[in-house]
Amino acid sequence: MILHRCCGTVAAVLLLSTAAQAADYRLTIAFDKTNPATPLIGEAFARHLETGSKGRMKIQINGPETVPSFEQLQPVAAGVFDFGLTTGGYHSGTITAATTLDGMTADLETLRKVGIIDEIDKRYQRMGLKIAAVPYMTSDVYQIILRDPVGPSGDLKGRKLRATPQYRPILQLLGAGEVVMPNAETYTALEKGVVDGAAWTSIGILTAKFYEVNKYLLRPTFGAGHLLVLMNLNRWNGLSAEDREVVEDAGRAVEKSWATEVPRMMREEEATLVKDHGMKVSRMGDAFASKLGSVAADGAWTLAASRDARGVAELRKVAQEKGVSK
Repeated sequence: MILHRCCGTVAAVLLLSTAAQAADYRLTIAFDKTNPATPLIGEAFARHLETGSKGRMKIQINGPETVPSFEQLQPVAAGVFDFGLTTGGYHSGTITAATTLDGMTADLETLRKVGIIDEIDKRYQRMGLKIAAVPYMTSDVYQIILRDPVGPSGDLKGRKLRATPQYRPILQLLGAGEVVMPNAETYTALEKGVVDGAAWTSIGILTAKFYEVNKYLLRPTFGAGHLLVLMNLNRWNGLSAEDREVVEDAGRAVEKSWATEVPRMMREEEATLVKDHGMKVSRMGDAFASKLGSVAADGAWTLAASRDARGVAELRKVAQEKGVSK
């Protein structure tokens, strides 16, 4: 599905790329500038590449205004862009190997040590892509914001929420309807009442200014979550050993900063939203809250298997044997 839609996108961006020859490498980011992943991962990764290579690797950055968020995988695989910052949920119609990360029970260091990241990387390499970084957190990655608080039932039955596929199991648990839309359309949808709330990352509400159109933070937060920095495989294979090390070092740097900065930013953002912008905390019923972790993890495996049942079953077996998944 995504591959088909991207044909026109690739052709259009090929025209754009001829004007970008001054940059040695091009990075496309699936998130707009309100998303903290853009500065903390995308822009930081570019800076690390330029600094680490002593200027040999100059990076031009494009965002979803150039290629829509859900259509960025194929242009990187085709070599229109050299790097892409995205998440598995944005290309689950094409490949779901990375989505399995959200069903794991171990931290990134352990997943890399036992070979899980290599297993997922093999599957992306079949598509012409190389995993350069996996910014990853094991819990509290996602949240829901609402126009109105949770009622006595403790659920969200009858409400429609902006979402992307990785949120589906939690929305189903809470009885909410799902309206899939990219980041850029969410504010307007909330403002006009097209949706009753949004499933979102645990930071980013402040910069997106959603507090202007929704007033409730649903708690608790939930779920493991990953992002991906992908590189065109041919471009990776053409790098010198020295520049491969530069790419790997840049990847490890943004992984580390993401893991340390995001929890702090979560706490600070919630405090600011409540104190300065009048948002209030609404809590789901205990019966639902107690199931969040298991439902999110099982849902990640189910979503992944919906595209590649056999391949995901093989990957889950490996993860279970390594003790990093149930």
